[in-house]
Amino acid sequence: MLEAEPFDSTSLGGLHGTILFQGEAPERFDQGVSARSECQHHSGVDQRANAVVVNAGKLAGAFVTLSSGYDKTAIPAFSGDAAILDQKGCMYVPRVLGVRVGQTIRVTNLDPASHNVHTKGKRNREANTTMGAKQTPLELVFERPELPIPFKCDIHPWMGAAVFVEEHPWFAVSDEAGAFRIRDVPPGEYVVQAIHEGLGKVSGSVKVAAGSSTGFTLSFSK
Repeated sequence: MLEAEPFDSTSLGGLHGTILFQGEAPERFDQGVSARSECQHHSGVDQRANAVVVNAGKLAGAFVTLSSGYDKTAIPAFSGDAAILDQKGCMYVPRVLGVRVGQTIRVTNLDPASHNVHTKGKRNREANTTMGAKQTPLELVFERPELPIPFKCDIHPWMGAAVFVEEHPWFAVSDEAGAFRIRDVPPGEYVVQAIHEGLGKVSGSVKVAAGSSTGFTLSFSK
């Protein structure tokens, strides 16, 4: 367990922690993307395989969410900006994205090439749209929770993303250091679940108190 931290509220709390990976991490191999002329225009994009990203035993790209314990009648209505999913360097950036039900996802094509946005949801309607070079962004909205919806490009088959659609706002995606932080959680006892598109799910029980952020770790293995 990690130590609790002060949280700047007298009525709400938070969660913070680290997602760990035990065992030998998969190699992030060169996919040959940079050899293609249409994929050479965004030098800052990491074009290595990114389905599983582990740094010093910490797992990036895990979706961390309250899976039970919250009051469904008290879920705040969504009021926020569109989420951005870029296609650049012939990669989806970010690989993992968390959004609310009903939130607009704005998919951009920043490459001088055509891409194909193919969503393969099971609870939400499938979309399959070709986007020309630097075309106006495509806007998608999903009306049902789904954890996750796979995104693919049928033109560039190595391109993949996982979009997690949640009914509530109490979620986060672990960063390159495996860290996550969830704010403004009502006090109570919860089951927190971490979900990874290729590694499955792990969960644990936590207690949140007003004015405090509870720290904890969850661990995946392969």
